[in-house]
Amino acid sequence: MPGSGIRKRRYEDGREWTTYPDGRQRMKHPDGLVVVNYPDGGTEVRRADGSSERRTADGLVQTVSAEGVVVTTGPDGIRKTRYPDGRLEHLFPTGTVRTVMPNGVERTVFTDGTVKVRHPDGRLEAVAMDGSREIRYGDGRTEAVTAEGHRIEVEESGRRVAQMADGSLVEEFPDG
Repeated sequence: MPGSGIRKRRYEDGREWTTYPDGRQRMKHPDGLVVVNYPDGGTEVRRADGSSERRTADGLVQTVSAEGVVVTTGPDGIRKTRYPDGRLEHLFPTGTVRTVMPNGVERTVFTDGTVKVRHPDGRLEAVAMDGSREIRYGDGRTEAVTAEGHRIEVEESGRRVAQMADGSLVEEFPDG
């Protein structure tokens, strides 16, 4: 006797069906496959190799591979992948991919090819498809290199120094 409100049934092929007082139903197969149906319409499938898949009634799907990779896809289409090394990757329906590394570095690749990297120290780097790049530091400084090769540095005070591709230097001060 399984207990109060629990019903079990064993089939000749080795399957075991269990119902629980909360409405869950579980079918356990001889090969280790377990399928659980929840009263709200959600399902869970667990395999003998350790992998699993869970689907909720509101459209959330979570799969776990035998290696420990967890992929969660929401009803909004955003897919989040967590790797055993701690990396977290977000894939947005637009095609943008953001990866958060265990050391706190966030790298986002946009559909237009722009790459932005945010560091734990507050530094933000952006690289565009045309080769231009910009670095913003936590202290307010900005360094940029244009696609034409001009190097521009802007200090927190507003002082701006630009070294042109031809080698000439232009310096601007906040007071004009």
